[in-house]
Amino acid sequence: MIFGFNTDIAATDTVYHVQTEVREQLPRLESQIFVRGRCMGKRAGVLPEAATDAQIQELARAQHRWIVEA
Repeated sequence: MIFGFNTDIAATDTVYHVQTEVREQLPRLESQIFVRGRCMGKRAGVLPEAATDAQIQELARAQHRWIVEA
């Protein structure tokens, strides 16, 4: 299963697209920031082995929120 969040943020003349996905096969969280289709930044983190689906979704939500606020 791939679960994630997408948010567009407009700042002056630039639109930043923030995408966060849970990749269970790896297992890790990946957040990427795109500008005009190009990846400008990335943050990845390893998921805890015993995490429940609810915990994983909350970790993804928190990481996505942190990137958007930054």
